[in-house]
Amino acid sequence: MGHNVDPNRLFLAEDDGTTPIIEGAKISLFDVSNMNNPLEIKSIVYENGYTPVEFDYHALT
Repeated sequence: MGHNVDPNRLFLAEDDGTTPIIEGAKISLFDVSNMNNPLEIKSIVYENGYTPVEFDYHALT
């Protein structure tokens, strides 16, 4: 869980160019059967979404 950021989008105009535009909350499912090469199987993006897990990892439990 965390932010969804499109690396191809521009940065915020009023920013110094180091903060990307956050599109929403993202949840991803990974296949970790090969720990040296984890693969993202599925992801869901909630546009303009927010999750407390972004700031407090205890919120996931």
